[in-house]
Amino acid sequence: MGWWAVDESDTTFVGPVALLVFLVLLFGLSQNYLKAPITKKLLNNAESEQMNQASKDILTNIAVVAALLASLNTAMLQIDPPAPLGFSADVEDASTYLDIQHTYAAACLISLILNISATLSCVADLTFLAPLSISETTNYLQRFPDTIGKH
Repeated sequence: MGWWAVDESDTTFVGPVALLVFLVLLFGLSQNYLKAPITKKLLNNAESEQMNQASKDILTNIAVVAALLASLNTAMLQIDPPAPLGFSADVEDASTYLDIQHTYAAACLISLILNISATLSCVADLTFLAPLSISETTNYLQRFPDTIGKH
């Protein structure tokens, strides 16, 4: 692979570890504040006849965007590693660029994994919601309010 840095420095894993800590904090906050409000707003503002189609449309849009971003992440992993543009790298700064390459690869991999999981989760939810009637969809969303906001 073109992005994999074969050399190591003393701070090789600082960037990827910082990304993982940031990701855990972001997911913790989003799971507490964003999951149920999306479904509650849908239940409060949508007509019961439109509930089934609205939930399918939301899940379809999330899945399509996540799939497109996953293909973009795959392309980003296949290109050459990031290099300095417009200036030359000193010997002392070589480890800095190596750390940037590791952080770049980690960010692309994390994004790829999250986008693939969001796509598969939306497909599973769509497979379940597709045969439900209007009243069954409303009952399901009331019982499990995190269905739409978990992606």
